[in-house]
Amino acid sequence: MLPSFKSCDDADKHLCRIGFKSPATISQAQVTAQYDGTPGCLTARGRHDPCVVPRAVPIVEAMAAIVTLDQLLLQNSRKTAASLLPPVTTLPPTMVMPQTGN
Repeated sequence: MLPSFKSCDDADKHLCRIGFKSPATISQAQVTAQYDGTPGCLTARGRHDPCVVPRAVPIVEAMAAIVTLDQLLLQNSRKTAASLLPPVTTLPPTMVMPQTGN
C-alpha cells in the first residue's frame, strides 16, 4: 500500500500535460542475430500503425506514481541528512545579514 500524502488526501486535482508520439517502424532491412547466434535479417512487413491509446492510461499512472515516490524518497533523504548535521548556531561572515541604520 502506498503511503498517504497530506497534499494528496484532500482530493485536489493534479494536472499534467502528456504527449505521445507514435512509434516509428524502420522500413529498412536490418542485419541481426537469431537466438541461436546465426546471422539473420529483420524486416518490417505489412502495414504498421500501432496505437498506444489502450496503454496510455496505465503508462501515465505508472509514471506519475514513480515520479511521486521518487520525490518522496528525495525529500526523506534531505530530512535525514539535515537531521544528522549539527545545528547551525552562527553564520559565516558572508551570510550574515547587514545591519540597517541605527
